[in-house]
Amino acid sequence: MEKKAIPSIDLMRVICAIAIVITHTLPYSSFNLYVNGDLGYLCTFAVPFFFCTSAYFFTKKLESDNKYFFKSIKRLIFIYFVWCGIFFVPDVLIFGWDIKVFFHYVLIGHGQLWYIKALAICVTTFWLAKLIKKEKIFVILSLSVFVFILGL
Repeated sequence: MEKKAIPSIDLMRVICAIAIVITHTLPYSSFNLYVNGDLGYLCTFAVPFFFCTSAYFFTKKLESDNKYFFKSIKRLIFIYFVWCGIFFVPDVLIFGWDIKVFFHYVLIGHGQLWYIKALAICVTTFWLAKLIKKEKIFVILSLSVFVFILGL
């Protein structure tokens, strides 16, 4: 599959990257609290945009390459555990070793890692839905409800 740039999506990626930086830096700025809050709320479209575009490009790639799912999941799991380790080491150095904290990091992860976990769950759900034939819509809906409950 040949990679083609989509200028409108590329432009939105730039805008969303700026919006994410604004969202994460506003709480520490000296702006008025009301300006901070309003501007922060205006920038909340960025993460859902990245999430949706990731899903869009994944589905496009999966349509032409069935092995792409396994490559994607391996990459997401690797990134997840690397960042779990990066967040875990300082906690061990500061608070000491605790097996509960270790399992918390492995199973639940650090707060900032929600995006990677959610993306892995969505990628897996889409792949499973693709394996299930369209006639079995009940199974797909049940799987979607299960993933939703899992996310709660």
